[in-house]
Amino acid sequence: MGVSLAMSRQQANGVVREQARVGWTPILTIWFFGALAGAGLGKTIPLVGMVIKLYGAPPSQAPWFISIVTIASVVLAPFGGWLIDRFGERRILVLSCLIDILGNLIVVAAGSFAAVMVGRVVEGFGFTGLLVAGTAMMVRVTDGARRNIAMTLWGTSVPIGVGIAEAASSTLTDGVFQRPFWGHAAALVVGLALVGALPRLPKAVSPRDAFGMFDIYRYSGAVRMGAALTAVVAAQFGIAAMFPQFLKIAYDQPIEIAGPIGAANIGVGVLGSIGAGLLLNKKMSALTLGLTAVALVGAGGGLTFAPNIGVALSSLMFLLCSIGAGAAIGLGFAMVPVVAPSPAAYGAAGALCNQLVNLGFVIGPPAAFAALHAETRGGPMALAVGGALLAALLLPKATLRSGLCLSARIAPGGSRP
Repeated sequence: MGVSLAMSRQQANGVVREQARVGWTPILTIWFFGALAGAGLGKTIPLVGMVIKLYGAPPSQAPWFISIVTIASVVLAPFGGWLIDRFGERRILVLSCLIDILGNLIVVAAGSFAAVMVGRVVEGFGFTGLLVAGTAMMVRVTDGARRNIAMTLWGTSVPIGVGIAEAASSTLTDGVFQRPFWGHAAALVVGLALVGALPRLPKAVSPRDAFGMFDIYRYSGAVRMGAALTAVVAAQFGIAAMFPQFLKIAYDQPIEIAGPIGAANIGVGVLGSIGAGLLLNKKMSALTLGLTAVALVGAGGGLTFAPNIGVALSSLMFLLCSIGAGAAIGLGFAMVPVVAPSPAAYGAAGALCNQLVNLGFVIGPPAAFAALHAETRGGPMALAVGGALLAALLLPKATLRSGLCLSARIAPGGSRP
């Protein structure tokens, strides 16, 4: 299973914990659960037209069919972190898979748009649990340079899951709306089987030392890091959602261009996230990396909409923006053990990171389309530059400066030298 028999004993808040040090097999298994969460989003992207046709969904409401699971995550993430700290990551992963399967089956059996949306809300509970439990477990089973790589790799799981599920849904659905939901449910059953490959960890904290559900919001470093991610994701994901429409308006490109651009967007974002982990291991300052990433988002996103630069250069600038966003998200997850005030807060800090990243996914597309309609070039340019500047201001500079490669020096369980 890749789980080393070596255990480390850590002392924190007067509680001795044992922590498994694991190989890459459990790390990649945890990553798979993030990809399962992403698949819950990606499978629905090609189905918006079908949900309008089959269930009479109002066109103005149909896009919520995709994004309602992220709204659930924004609302439920603190509760998920609280549950993980008390019941453990493995149990929450099992429960989340079961809930997600139930949500898929509700959609399969639905006879109306309202019933479809009920199923999607139920899926949102599972989506939240998979992300929050996966983040917390990835922090707890890694240390040193491996933690930086593992956490930035974790940041790629959702976009890769989105891309794979979107491609599978668009090519294999063949007019049968329910088919992607059956497929996702089957993948979640595989996830249930893979829980056995994960190490059995002791509870992160004793009941006396358990972190309160909303206590993490009192720590500015964690909140500011998460809020910076909200600004970055809202700008980049909003531009990604709107970019094909921009190319149609500005350069008379067919809307089908969205396919290859979307694939390239995911690919370079993954490279940016993994690159962030490698740079941290090369002793690059976390603060320097964060400021560089948001600068790429602002410069690339802004120049995407520069006048008369052509489709190729506009697309290249958009991909530059995506690299920066991928690096920022990777850094955000790598910094979870740094911005957490104690090992007892790992679950809560991871939940906050997921919550605020998903908030960016929720608000980005409406903001981007509103900007596009207000001013074809100037509106989106202002969104990109403004989002990057806001993220740069929000980055917890003192925390990241003092946390220079700190995540590489925090042992499993959270003790700091």
